[in-house]
Amino acid sequence: ITANEIAPNTITANQIKAGSITVNELDATTIRVGAKNLAKHSLISGYSFVTDGFKYIVYTNNRADGLSIDSSSFQKGKDYVLSYKFAVKERSDVVSRIAGRCDGFTTNKAVIDGITYNTGYDGGYNIDQTLMVHTAEIYLTFNGGASDNKLYIQPQYWPSDGVYDARFDIWDIQVEAGSVVTGWSPAAEDMAGGWTIAHDAIYSDVFGK
Repeated sequence: ITANEIAPNTITANQIKAGSITVNELDATTIRVGAKNLAKHSLISGYSFVTDGFKYIVYTNNRADGLSIDSSSFQKGKDYVLSYKFAVKERSDVVSRIAGRCDGFTTNKAVIDGITYNTGYDGGYNIDQTLMVHTAEIYLTFNGGASDNKLYIQPQYWPSDGVYDARFDIWDIQVEAGSVVTGWSPAAEDMAGGWTIAHDAIYSDVFGK
């Protein structure tokens, strides 16, 4: 078992010593084993964004801008969980909700900033504007019957001056099969492709510039 397969905050790599623990000794009730992250870099696109390691810096020109995740690797009828973190870097005074187009999916529930919602992801959810960093977990079933089956991440805002010029930082994007959220880990394909930035370095900019 590798360090990337261990969910954060359950057991650390330093606690694992070669030859001292086996997969059979792991109790599923006390340790969560991270699932495969299907949201690899090559499947994520958007209107206007740049990447900084595994962080996506999104610049918006209208309230529907954001990121989309290609669903070509998803299986019809299966459950998936989309999870991510985001911070509003500009126009935080008018950003009030997080949403995402998901025509090819059924929303089972969502957990936004620790609050559970039982309404559709495409309609959006309120965010706690007292927080600097927001968390989202979207529990979905893939139907795949829409003309656009992509899964979106779209912060929503309606500026009183009509100017759409916000910046959002989105990171720890993970899509995993099933209905359990595990700690973020990069897609195996990304690590094999040379994405080696230290995960902890991502957070330095969130509270900085």
